Amino acid sequence: MPASAHSVPHVIAGGDAPRRRWRDGAFCRLVAADTKDLVRTLQTGFVSLFLFAFFLAVIFAIEVLFAMAATDARITVVSEDASFVSTIDSSLGDAVAASTPDAATIVVAEQNGHVELVIDAQANPDWHSVWRAVRGAGVAPADISVVDTDGVWRTDIVQQNLAPAIGMGLMAIAFVGAAVPLVSMRERGLLRLLGTTPVRTTTFVLALVPVRLVVAIAEIAAVLAIAAIRSYTDIGMLWRLGISLMLGFAMLLSIAFVLAARARNAANMQQWMVALTMALVGIGGGFVPPQTIPAPLQVFFDVVPTTWMIQAISADLTGATPAMSVYVLWALMTGCTVAALAIAARTFSWDREPGVRRSGRRDD
Repeated sequence: MPASAHSVPHVIAGGDAPRRRWRDGAFCRLVAADTKDLVRTLQTGFVSLFLFAFFLAVIFAIEVLFAMAATDARITVVSEDASFVSTIDSSLGDAVAASTPDAATIVVAEQNGHVELVIDAQANPDWHSVWRAVRGAGVAPADISVVDTDGVWRTDIVQQNLAPAIGMGLMAIAFVGAAVPLVSMRERGLLRLLGTTPVRTTTFVLALVPVRLVVAIAEIAAVLAIAAIRSYTDIGMLWRLGISLMLGFAMLLSIAFVLAARARNAANMQQWMVALTMALVGIGGGFVPPQTIPAPLQVFFDVVPTTWMIQAISADLTGATPAMSVYVLWALMTGCTVAALAIAARTFSWDREPGVRRSGRRDD
């Protein structure tokens, strides 16, 4: 989202005003200019939204294909809790109950609060409505397992990929929607002009956050709506999920500022940032089911900061079990954010020329 040439004079027009007056209004002026540039130059913003929307569209399309190949379920419920059996039967409504346990293609077995759905591997029935019925009975996602008669674990592809989807959306906003425009402004010399004003680096960088935060909130709202409609999460866990999302987004922005602190070619930067986003989502559990990744490789993936974010989100969004406690993941993300911001502040360059941090002043 490169800034337009004629937006800069508006931003630096207060150069003749007293320094204090400039600083008081600098943030608002920079936010306004950045927002206008987002509207004028839609390519970067489109890429940020496209990656998120495309990933969601792909996983929903795959789910539809699986559903078309599935057969109608014949269900039996096994539990010592009569109220649980009654709740499941009433939730399923018109679903076909098996005449005998042997005739069932889905067996819902409940014991001590844990529920296992056993799927007939040959019949391949549609089990998603049964899973939602079990959730409606008050069973937490982490206490529901789905396995077929061949011993293969079954997963809801949308549930499994919802955290990587929002992870991809937030990464695209930070890496493509923030880092690339910053590099473009440096490449075009606009940062050099801003470098002649009293505006501080922190003020300029923070001014890039508001409009991107609005886009991030829109994507987060879409994911939360999907999770709520499909019973993936409990209302009581939304506060933890909100903290994970905000910490993750702050971490991604800080990393993006580090990546853009010195770069000078916007076209190359965009290509690298798109590739980096796709790679980090794959490492974090998107595209390939985590259970298919060799254990030594998964250990390596678990120390990547973006994986911390996706695992923390997934823990409360879909009931997945993270490699570490969510609170440990929060601490790691906070530490990474602070470290990255410190590095970005130290290495940030306003000028197009190597070694120049502020117009007319060389790095020592």
